[in-house]
Order: sequence, then C-alpha cells, then structure tokens
Amino acid sequence: MADNRSPKVVKRLANEGLKTLEFFRELKPADWDTQIYTAGAGWTTREILCHLLNAEQGFQHLLEDILRGGSGAPETIDLDIYNERQIQGTQCDDVMKTLDALSRARVATIEIVRGMHDADFDRTGRHPFLGVTTVEKMLQLIYRHAMLHQRDIRRVLDRGVPIPSEDELPVD
Repeated sequence: MADNRSPKVVKRLANEGLKTLEFFRELKPADWDTQIYTAGAGWTTREILCHLLNAEQGFQHLLEDILRGGSGAPETIDLDIYNERQIQGTQCDDVMKTLDALSRARVATIEIVRGMHDADFDRTGRHPFLGVTTVEKMLQLIYRHAMLHQRDIRRVLDRGVPIPSEDELPVD
C-alpha cells in the first residue's frame, strides 16, 4: 500500500506556513508591540511570533522522539510555564529575522514529515497540550495553533482590547 498521508500533510503545512508568514509580514510597525493576552506575561504580537517559532522547533524534537519510539513530552510538563520560559529565553526583537527563522523551522518540520510512512502517523505519544494522541493529530495542531493565534491578533487589532485570561472572564 502506498504512503498517501505524507504528501497531504506536507501540502497543508506548507500552505498554512505561507499564510502565517504573509499574515505577520502585513502587520504595521505599531502592531508588533500590541498586547494580545492579559494572562501570564501579557504577550504582544511580537512575543506570539516568537512563541510560534519556539513551538515549531519544540514540536520537531517531540516528533523525532516519538518517531524513534519515545513517549513524547513528560507528563509533568506545565505548558504555560514552559511557554513563558521559552519566550524569555529567545531573542525576537528583529521581526524579519524571526520570520526567516520561522520559515526555516517550517521547512525542517516538512522534511521530517516527508520522511514518514503512513504507519508513523498512527504512532502515539504525549503532547503537552493534547495529552496522549497520534502523530497525525499533533501535526494538525501545528498549523491550527498558528491559525488560532492569528485569529486572536486580528481580534485585538480590530477591537483594541486584549484578550482576558480565563480568571478575568465573568462567571455565568
């Protein structure tokens, strides 16, 4: 049986990666320092771009671990703390350099997927957000993740109000 999933996933990752780069390249200079979230450190648009780069690179390590037979992310990982630490430890002041790094990271993710066989998509491991799931679902999340953050950025830029943390939402 031929491997059919890899080309489809590669195409989706490539297309969504290009859309993400286009979205960020079209932002105005003032948009980069706009606070998008109130939770945690209150990420700006620039910090979200940095987060997407870190997430893409982290996902590659996770994927490679699972494809080698590993179990994926540790059960004890606190994703919020991990993400905050990653942002603090990464230089993303130069937007164009960060966009170039994100583009290279997506190409590296695509290369991993190109080397996969259909059975690899069914392998399971622990994802820090999804829990134990298939590699296929993890790959779907990598492009949906960027789409969700882009939606939030658009919403804040349109409304001028950061997205509140769950702790700040009214209780029904």
